[in-house]
Amino acid sequence: MTAEADEPADVEAAVADAHRREWGFVLAATVRVAGSVDLAEECVQDAYGAALDTWRRQGVPRSPGAWLTTTARRRALDVLRREQTLRRKLPLLAEPGVTPGADEAMVDQEGEVYRAADLVLAVEIVSPGSRRLDPRVKREEYADAGIPHYWIIDLDEPVSLVACHLAGEFGYVDSGMVAGVFRTTEPFRVEIDLDALL
Repeated sequence: MTAEADEPADVEAAVADAHRREWGFVLAATVRVAGSVDLAEECVQDAYGAALDTWRRQGVPRSPGAWLTTTARRRALDVLRREQTLRRKLPLLAEPGVTPGADEAMVDQEGEVYRAADLVLAVEIVSPGSRRLDPRVKREEYADAGIPHYWIIDLDEPVSLVACHLAGEFGYVDSGMVAGVFRTTEPFRVEIDLDALL
């Protein structure tokens, strides 16, 4: 980094130059860590945004491309770790990525057979690559399958949860987004410190 903070115009020019010269390299390096182009693109965009702020305070680094690559890859690792931690800490009552229809069945690891009608709750963890699509598509699929409760957890800070319940022919009705501590008695009594999921 340079010894002192740079002028905003100099920083913006440095970020624009790094974008022209380094975008493809930074993205390719981040895809290798993220395993997904969608996640990598979001992390690279975050890195460029962070560069505008950090470089104003600390100065433009000697190697902007390396700084951006390191920042984007660390962001991807953070997202992947956060998703892994959440999956480990929150017992999912519906297998992720599998939405049984009303007549279809799922088989768990012990060979137990479940139908959608047997499920009380589906929990969906929003991932960067499916942020725009999953909350709508999965919501419709779970409602069509007749699963009475559906929770959507977003791991971006602040971690939030939207609890939905089936309202007949109208599909799911939201109870509103909650951050911090989520408490409910439906479909069972539970209290979840959402920040602890990270």
